[in-house]
Amino acid sequence: MMSLSKVEGLRLFPRSTMASFRNKNATAVSIGKRLGASHILEGSMRRTPRRVCLSVQLVETRTGLTVWAERYDSEAKEIVRIEDDITQSIAGALRLNLARTGGPTKETVPTNLRAYDLYLKGRQLFHQFRRKNFERAREMFARAIEVDPKFAAAHAGFADCCSYLYLYWEATRENLEASDSASRKAVELAPKLAEAHASRGVSLSTLRNYPEAEKEFRLAIRFDPRLYEAHYFYGRACLAQGKYQEAIQPFESAASVRPEDYQALVFLGAAYTGLGHQAEAAAAYARSIEVAKQQLAVNPGDVRALCLGAVAWARIGHRKEAVVWAQKALALDSEDSSVLYNVACLYAVLHRTEDALNCLRGVVRSGWRKEWIKNDPDLISLRDNPEFQRLLR
Repeated sequence: MMSLSKVEGLRLFPRSTMASFRNKNATAVSIGKRLGASHILEGSMRRTPRRVCLSVQLVETRTGLTVWAERYDSEAKEIVRIEDDITQSIAGALRLNLARTGGPTKETVPTNLRAYDLYLKGRQLFHQFRRKNFERAREMFARAIEVDPKFAAAHAGFADCCSYLYLYWEATRENLEASDSASRKAVELAPKLAEAHASRGVSLSTLRNYPEAEKEFRLAIRFDPRLYEAHYFYGRACLAQGKYQEAIQPFESAASVRPEDYQALVFLGAAYTGLGHQAEAAAAYARSIEVAKQQLAVNPGDVRALCLGAVAWARIGHRKEAVVWAQKALALDSEDSSVLYNVACLYAVLHRTEDALNCLRGVVRSGWRKEWIKNDPDLISLRDNPEFQRLLR
């Protein structure tokens, strides 16, 4: 539930992690032990186009006891009120404070449950950072917009997918224009929605209008300091420009907002590496590996965790583990350019120059943004190589 992320002191596990337990008859106690979670929110839902029936309960994983339970049976348009009530109840049961950013709104939780469900599926796919997942996520967001054309968060998600597809796989005018128009639409529909401004920042970064992009990211953070995407996208925009010092705070904030995320920590390590701060870089990489291990324990097929984790292993001097993780990633998906790119980074860190260049050739052919390649600290060992310079040209 989106609004639970606005409860101070409450750490949520991502939808993708919890989905790995679906249809496995796992108990709250066993899930809590596996994840280190103190409580599990269980629930079931029945819905029709006009009504929704929810049964939810909060279970303490240490004892297996239910500390709060409720049943809701109301009109579907009341979903925002129901989610707010559930959030308040959980905060009360756990004796936590609600963040000042406020509760759910119609821009983030529409009255149409079908649109909301499609949106959540899209966001889950988006952060897996592979071409096929971006394409599927874009489809989910497009369908959510068809169901509810005024759902601003869905327009923002659609824009994000078009931006990243343009940057790393399919640099077409169609993607560029779609990113621009959808992000503008999101802001138009919800001028104070943080997610809309973060999306607009990504789109402007895609257009290389970094000064305006920074303004949008800062607006997003002001509207919702706990929005992970605002910090994470801002950090990536800084890193793409080679602005390593400026990237540190956004990635630190992203990792603080979402402690179970390994990506922000890996890029934090990259920013410190770019500055030559090796001790700080090693600490960030070590943290990212521990988080990636936890993710892989519940989702062994997370290719993103494997290939980014491989680079992190290499950065702290564990060559064997780095190669093993990279091989696992390639075994799962050797065709995706994001996998190939990160394996190229690993080879560059290990000074396996020809292997790195072989991977980069395929990456460049796929349309990967050369600006990122030029400024990536992981590729420092290649920068004076004539073949690398030729690839950049």
